[in-house]
Amino acid sequence: MNILPIRNLRTKFVLAAILPIAGILLSGLSGCSTHDHGVNTNDPTIIYKTRGHLSPIKVNQRQIISTHNKFRAKYGLKRLSWSNELASYSQEWANTLKNNNACRMRHRPNNPYGENLSWASPVSWSDGKRSIQQLSSADVVNGWGNEDKFYNYQRNSCQQGQQCGHYTQMVWKDTTQVGCAVAICQDFSQVWVCNYNPPGNYIGKRPY
Repeated sequence: MNILPIRNLRTKFVLAAILPIAGILLSGLSGCSTHDHGVNTNDPTIIYKTRGHLSPIKVNQRQIISTHNKFRAKYGLKRLSWSNELASYSQEWANTLKNNNACRMRHRPNNPYGENLSWASPVSWSDGKRSIQQLSSADVVNGWGNEDKFYNYQRNSCQQGQQCGHYTQMVWKDTTQVGCAVAICQDFSQVWVCNYNPPGNYIGKRPY
């Protein structure tokens, strides 16, 4: 098996939450945040498999549902169920972002559902080539859910300078269904889309 040491490996993970047509919970919930993960390449024990050993990224329905419901269970909320219709709807938009928007995140216009987006950079290798960053469906959903530390329930607001709109959509009490999709772009970046029905993040309402 071929192995290849990495130099200056850096990856990024970016999130965005849609604001429903009927209104927003707070101003600023639709912004993006970037998670930049560096690796200590001075450690000679760090080795990585070459691109030929990297598996394609796929949506894992079970991970999507279980990870959402992990956060919802903290507040005794009804479990979400998977919607094939929402998954197909999400795939349509993920493919649009891949084909027409260079995988840059942009929310679907006039979307009747709630929508969370994620973008992840490719992995840059020491030979100058790129490969797909190996994110699981649970990684993506946890990235949204971990915004819970930035949400203040009493004030119904996000911590200043932080996002929490992905999290509040995940735990929105009235939401019952979710469907998700992923598309891999030509540069090996990836864009994830989840849609929620009924949508959340309405003005003046708390998620639970």
